[in-house]
Amino acid sequence: VDLVVVADDCALPPPLGVAGRRGLAGTLFVHKCAGAAAAAGKCLAATALEAREAAAAVGTMGVATAAHTLPGAANPARVILAGEMEMGLGIHGEPGAYTAPTAPVDQTVAQLLEKITDKAHGYMSCLDAGGGEVAVMVN
Repeated sequence: VDLVVVADDCALPPPLGVAGRRGLAGTLFVHKCAGAAAAAGKCLAATALEAREAAAAVGTMGVATAAHTLPGAANPARVILAGEMEMGLGIHGEPGAYTAPTAPVDQTVAQLLEKITDKAHGYMSCLDAGGGEVAVMVN
């Protein structure tokens, strides 16, 4: 048994205290890399290493214009005002790190990428090498 922590949340600036960054939807890429390594016959240690390298290269940030409604609940967990969007929400419906005015998709994506690639936070230092390919997931 081995453990791989996926902490891909780029919405919260460091220092983050005891809990650190949250794991978000970027965990999908880590699972896919680990699965491919295992399917290729790699041992547990090598599979875990592949997963850790993938986890170190994943940055995620969520955005929503409406809050979730839990199964069986009559109302959403909270209200996001018309004309606003939550930026940096958690995968389990945690509130966003901040709200921003709604914007066209290209501007919203630009805001997300600015946070994800912000060198001051250093979350995506893997991008410094340049020349690599990236994968984008819209969930």
